[in-house]
Amino acid sequence: MTPKRFAVPLLCLALAAPTAAHAGLVTWELEGTVEAAGPYAPGFFDPALGYPLIAQLEAVGVAVGVAWWARISFDSDSPGVPLSGYPDAREFDGVPTGIEFVSGGFAAATPDGAVGRTLAGDLSSDPGFTSVLIFDVPMANDSSTLLADSATLQFWSSDPAISFAGSLPSDPPVLHGFFQTDTSVKFFRLVGHGFVWNQNLVNPSLIEHSFHISGSITSITIVPEPGSFALVLVASCAIAARRRSRALP
Repeated sequence: MTPKRFAVPLLCLALAAPTAAHAGLVTWELEGTVEAAGPYAPGFFDPALGYPLIAQLEAVGVAVGVAWWARISFDSDSPGVPLSGYPDAREFDGVPTGIEFVSGGFAAATPDGAVGRTLAGDLSSDPGFTSVLIFDVPMANDSSTLLADSATLQFWSSDPAISFAGSLPSDPPVLHGFFQTDTSVKFFRLVGHGFVWNQNLVNPSLIEHSFHISGSITSITIVPEPGSFALVLVASCAIAARRRSRALP
């Protein structure tokens, strides 16, 4: 069989193959910039002595202006239950299935077996329109200083043209429809806790204190499933084989 004839059935095989193990499983990849990193209650410490949690975050490369990266996976076919008092909104237990997060030298991910919760839909109608898509999931990491607890990805829209309609979208939201205001926002936040020494020189001890890493979203794209990669690879091989066959004398 010539390369051209071999490539055609190979391409047909790829087209017939399933594109994913589950039709509703989707993964989004997000990128952005850290806009805030530090303790939840900075007044807890004396400013003259500094904020130990900020120093710990900076030590692992997390600071305002630093880039961050994340992936979120979920089943877009997951059934939801009506949110009490809001007929156009749904809650989804067990969604998302996982989040990965990296910024500087700090990395965290959803532990195996842990599940999240999601809210999607319209919370009010015109003229006070508000539609939300909120993912919340437990997080963990192997750091002994800064421990991740949870991560949240939120979209709040005050534009009636942007509605999540009580369902989980396969395609990520179009970012230009969201603005960093009180009524139309998009952001990612990771919450955790760290351990710092108190300022009592007579009886110093470690104190547990919460921190957060919050960032704006500059890019969000859908990640092709393995079957899609296979299709592209096979198609590329088919084209290359055909070109080689044309080049042969």
